[in-house]
Amino acid sequence: MTARRSTTFARNGEEVEARLREQYGDYRVLDPAATMSDDIVRRPGFLLNRATFSGTVEMTLGSGSFVSLGGATGVCRWSTPDEQGDAAVSAYLVLPGVKTTVRITDSVGAGVSFTPEGLQRTVRRMYADDRLTLRFESSHPRSPDTGRALREMVQFVVAERETAWESDLVAASMSRHVAARIVELFPWRHDPVDRPVTARALLTGYRRAMRYIDDYASLPITVEDIAEAAGLPSAQLDAAFRWHSPSGGATSDVVRQVRLAAAHRDLLAAGPRNTVRAVALRWGFTPEGFARAYRRHFGVEPSVVLEQGPPPRSPDPPEGGV
Repeated sequence: MTARRSTTFARNGEEVEARLREQYGDYRVLDPAATMSDDIVRRPGFLLNRATFSGTVEMTLGSGSFVSLGGATGVCRWSTPDEQGDAAVSAYLVLPGVKTTVRITDSVGAGVSFTPEGLQRTVRRMYADDRLTLRFESSHPRSPDTGRALREMVQFVVAERETAWESDLVAASMSRHVAARIVELFPWRHDPVDRPVTARALLTGYRRAMRYIDDYASLPITVEDIAEAAGLPSAQLDAAFRWHSPSGGATSDVVRQVRLAAAHRDLLAAGPRNTVRAVALRWGFTPEGFARAYRRHFGVEPSVVLEQGPPPRSPDPPEGGV
């Protein structure tokens, strides 16, 4: 996954105009002494933006190809042909094709943006339903309380943009978390299903499945056994695992990872009866398949770990304390 970063500082009204023209299109700089700085971290399908303004500017958004969640401090009012709001009080959405005018005075704005296609994939994975079409009904969140919480969230996430720039894993986690909150907390058009209830059911099923896997991974359990324990159909269970598991893998992938981790612990223990073959068979691998999977995951041959034996035991402290 590639990442790009751009940082700009505009020191006067003329430079601010040039930057706004490049970044936003329609604009008005109402203060010749205005200044602006912005820092944007771009990743495929996802970007983080922090922009600081002194003075007053006005810009028109919505002509691009992103869905953007915004929040601000200072004075930041927005309006569409049908709605208006205060970004310093509540987060709001900028939607492609919806003309959104934003007027800013001495403000720090934070934004997290997604491609519509990326959010569409998110909603289908979250609810295990490939038929869903995501169309937002409003730029306002479902309630004032969720609007305030979303504003705090977007500011926090954008404040951590340095780590999103440096780490693919952090960026992926941020993207998934914010996308899920957008999908859950903004109203959709023509969606009669209670989506938060559906999301909770999938999360509950995932947690039940993980407990079952942890308890019974040493036995010949199947995906169907795990689905029954989780109370979900197998297809929905796979969707729950792809959404909630840290690796994003399907149920069978996670079972394999749990068994590989248990085999690794057996190798580290280096008991007198342990051989690589015995450990592999104990955890449901062929010896050849185990060696390949182990090398790929741990970067070393399992025989090397076995030969090294357990780590040295720390000496007991002397009686009477240190």
